[in-house]
Amino acid sequence: MRGQLHGLNDGPRKSPQTLTGFARSRTTGKYVVQKVNVQPAATALPPSVPRLDTSATTFTSLSRPNARIAEIPGKATASAASTKEPSNDSLGAPVGVYGPRLKRRCTEDVCYGSGMTHREIKRLIALFDDIDTTHSGVINLVEFYYLLESPQNEYTRGILRLAPQRSDPKKLSLDDFVEIVVKFACMDNEGVIEFCFETFDEDESGALDSNEFRNLCSAIQVRTDTFFNGNFMRAMEHFDEDKDEQLNRREFRLLSIQFGLIFYPIFRFQNKVRVKTLGRWKWYHIKRRGKSIDACRHYMQTHDGREPPITWFDRVFSCWNHAPRLRHIAVELYKADQHRLQLEAQRSAILFNLGVLPKGATHEPSKPIPFEVKSSG
Repeated sequence: MRGQLHGLNDGPRKSPQTLTGFARSRTTGKYVVQKVNVQPAATALPPSVPRLDTSATTFTSLSRPNARIAEIPGKATASAASTKEPSNDSLGAPVGVYGPRLKRRCTEDVCYGSGMTHREIKRLIALFDDIDTTHSGVINLVEFYYLLESPQNEYTRGILRLAPQRSDPKKLSLDDFVEIVVKFACMDNEGVIEFCFETFDEDESGALDSNEFRNLCSAIQVRTDTFFNGNFMRAMEHFDEDKDEQLNRREFRLLSIQFGLIFYPIFRFQNKVRVKTLGRWKWYHIKRRGKSIDACRHYMQTHDGREPPITWFDRVFSCWNHAPRLRHIAVELYKADQHRLQLEAQRSAILFNLGVLPKGATHEPSKPIPFEVKSSG
């Protein structure tokens, strides 16, 4: 029987691949019921469900931890051990936003997150090239501290920890130089105090014992006539509220508030870093840009990705305060953060289904949301 369909029935389907309609017979002229095979549309997943990489050869069904690995049509079969995990290579490779000289993505993120311009980065690169007289691409620590006009001691060498990916312990690459200078110059007062605490917390226990506290006082050259007459143990007993013979972070902050002058050498060193690089006024504006970007990112994180409303001040003075550019930077960084979290969620879900708990996990994560679509009928 031949005919054309006139209006498919929108009622309940008997099968996910079958639709019911009416066709007019060319011989009898009557309408008869016909069934048409169609391809069902893909069901949209809820936003909370992490999506798997469809370019992978295989994937694991997240609804059943012990399920077999399903094969994607048109792809080769693979075993469970060869399950492809999401990678962060796309987020770890440098973008080149400041040119080809910076080789690490983390250095770009630090500069980009502070709202630094190309001209400011070029000035830092020019300073590095002036020190690197041999054009080897690295400088030694003597040349670095000569630029800052500061001696090498416990707290001045502590800034080297701000470049965790430093490969050579006695030399600095351009990425190391830029990352150290930007991070340390943009620290506020609380950040400098926290940096000092972590520098002298050698065992990383989260508290300073008597030896570490004595090393701190001797390194920053505390004057004995202004700080408990040089009796450091008496000072430690005075601020040790819980009487455990250690100073935790809270007790150390109280010490910095009541005796802020004893930390003057550290703040003077930070001021030298600012003056010898871009200048105090320029770093002041860079700090303000970074705070604006952080505030915008925090707003987007707490409001489901919505951008903060534009104030009248930003509308009027947008040509002078870089407001549109800073908002664009905040949006781009927020998207990168969400993409990174999505990749981590995918990786954790795949490892969980393979029976491998993430490192440091003490309990199994919650049951994943089913991915497959069940056919009706």
